[in-house]
Amino acid sequence: MAAVLTSGIVAATQSPTLTSIGQAAPELIILGVFSTALAFALQTYAQRFVPSSTAAVLVSGESLFGAAGAALLLGERVPLAAGIGAVLIFAAILLVATWQAGASHPASAPRLHDA
Repeated sequence: MAAVLTSGIVAATQSPTLTSIGQAAPELIILGVFSTALAFALQTYAQRFVPSSTAAVLVSGESLFGAAGAALLLGERVPLAAGIGAVLIFAAILLVATWQAGASHPASAPRLHDA
């Protein structure tokens, strides 16, 4: 879907040729199959075996781990604001994860309408 939506922008701002598309095809296939389809399928499969609250916490860290991987593996620079945001996201994930671990039962967690 994203490829369809961005094709017009690419055609308007660049001049792709069949040769350049053919040269990029192996990388695009690997990206589409492994980084997108396979990863999404594995994530969806694994989420069936954990509570929805745990899955939500893990998914909330996806962008954090993606940015950390880009910084560590690709040498991407992390601006100060992004670094502060990453620390805040990670702290929130730890807070929620430890709060959930301390709860004896999901029903014991406070609810918004109980307050």
